[in-house]
Amino acid sequence: MGKLSTKKVASITKPGRHLDGDNLYLQVGPAGGKSWLLRFMLRGRERHMGLGPVDLVSLAEAREAAFECRRLLFKGIDPIEHRNTTRVPESGITFQECAGKLIESMEAGWRNAKHVSQ
Repeated sequence: MGKLSTKKVASITKPGRHLDGDNLYLQVGPAGGKSWLLRFMLRGRERHMGLGPVDLVSLAEAREAAFECRRLLFKGIDPIEHRNTTRVPESGITFQECAGKLIESMEAGWRNAKHVSQ
């Protein structure tokens, strides 16, 4: 099977995974939702990484993202872990930073040191 085309991506409605090449798949859900999926093996384990919905990520962008993931894999880096550690939350702070700020703001109302340590 050859590579998918933009026209073919738009016309596919059959649920399942449709191979584009280089382990990049168009995934069509039972309700017709379409997204990009990269399948890869890392340390003997099969992994699947979502690259985004078709309406937000074009075929060319999905291919480029898959290429970058394969480049990370070549270096021994898990692309899923890499994505998770490099993402910046919308608020600009991590959960840990947010929790720390909340604890600091509430410390004055706690009656003893035991509550602070908890």
